[in-house]
Amino acid sequence: MKLDRKIRFSLFILSIFLVVLATLLPGSGFFKEDEDGISNAHWMVSINGKYLGQSKSADVMSDFNLSLKRGDVLAMSTVMPDMGDLDFPTLYLQSRYSGFNVYLDGKFYKSYNMEDFRNNRYIGRSTYMISLPKNYVGKILRLEIFTAKDGIRATITHTALGEYLVLEGEFIRRNLAALLCGSAMIMLGMLMILISAVLMPYRKEIAFNLYAGALFSTIGLGLHSYYGITSLYVDIFHETEIFESVLLLMVPLLLIYVGILYPVRDKALYYITIASSLILFFGRIYMHAKRYLYLGFAREPAFLQYFQTLPYSEYITTILVSSASLFFLLTGLYRFFRASSSSLDTTEEYGRLTQVAYEDPLTGLMNRGGLSIEFDDYDRNGTEYYIIHFDVNDLKKTNDTYGHQMGDELLCCFATCLDQVFGKSGVCSRQGGDEFTVLLRTKYDDTIVNLFEKLDRRLEAESKKRGLPFTVRAAHGYSFRANFKSIHEASMAADQHMYECKHRMKKSHTSRI
Repeated sequence: MKLDRKIRFSLFILSIFLVVLATLLPGSGFFKEDEDGISNAHWMVSINGKYLGQSKSADVMSDFNLSLKRGDVLAMSTVMPDMGDLDFPTLYLQSRYSGFNVYLDGKFYKSYNMEDFRNNRYIGRSTYMISLPKNYVGKILRLEIFTAKDGIRATITHTALGEYLVLEGEFIRRNLAALLCGSAMIMLGMLMILISAVLMPYRKEIAFNLYAGALFSTIGLGLHSYYGITSLYVDIFHETEIFESVLLLMVPLLLIYVGILYPVRDKALYYITIASSLILFFGRIYMHAKRYLYLGFAREPAFLQYFQTLPYSEYITTILVSSASLFFLLTGLYRFFRASSSSLDTTEEYGRLTQVAYEDPLTGLMNRGGLSIEFDDYDRNGTEYYIIHFDVNDLKKTNDTYGHQMGDELLCCFATCLDQVFGKSGVCSRQGGDEFTVLLRTKYDDTIVNLFEKLDRRLEAESKKRGLPFTVRAAHGYSFRANFKSIHEASMAADQHMYECKHRMKKSHTSRI
């Protein structure tokens, strides 16, 4: 289902508007940085033991034009200011691809990711909330940051000191666009998977929405892991690893999604590309699980290194990535609901046509065509059943005496009682005129006799209820399918028994007269 240009343009503008609104509405800054706060404090900076000078924490990399290599140690020290009486004093730190040690007044305090760094394992967390002692004021804070990846120009991007809940709220505010967009993609993607799984038995073409839902959920997880949002709802130290794995997984999902929407010319190349991307993804997971090598993209591309040094680069990245993701989500949802509603309409229309084709319009029972299908199903499944034929008495006499409307009422009365008695254990149908047939899933003669007696009682009660001037009666005959070579022979035997019953009923009626 292709979208016309007006719809695509409208969804594109809506995506940008929503992301910009979510990005700018909470405020124009990132963290609230007071002049006395730790972000604007003067940090003493050294690299690999060589003193470089003083700088603000967010400007360290740009002030000294640093591009770190794996193994470089960036050391930063400052005196912690008085931020008031804090119940849970916390240091917020954002540092990607690094392990680090924390010292207070020259004494070792805490360590993060250092074991992974020493063992050459992947380090992928970017957001840290480090609890501090209540008497933090005036202590010298020293961070030793060990670079775990080549070409890093932003090993430390943000620091803040304050109350834990306040810092967490500021983090959410700062990443609100990515949080909302990623959460929407994860939840709606899973909803699409669920709805598509329900609809697939009815409309096979809805299957592409399964891939769409998986793709949207994957993109949403990628947004959360890239911006460190996963730390809010799960304690995990591999956010960047998740992000890079998600990038690899998005390739085959995107190829499948696009391949379903648009025709593929070279199908061999298309399937080879999908298979290769899946092998790359699972191979990466396997190699990381076995810890064969340090995984992750070996080096930040040069253009990314340069872009990270530009003003408002983080704002621009957030707006571009979130807008593109949201636009992709909105277009996918539009296609999904159009396809789903179309499938439901088609299914409903198919149901109506089936009803017309296989249902008797007067009585609501199955007609001859529907019964033929049931015969085939019973035989194919090996179901043991009786064939029971009925012939309603005096239909012609009723039409001639009381009119065709009364004749229709007679047939409806019989059909209602027939379904009430036999419908739970078999299939009831009207063959045409005054002839009815039942397929009864049982093989006990005494059960059938009891059901015939029950039918007579129901007919008597229903005739009175409808105000008919007579009690509806019908002749019947039955045969057990397994006793005959074919359905035709079994049906003929049931017919013969029915005519014998009809003859007995006429003879009994004549003798009473």
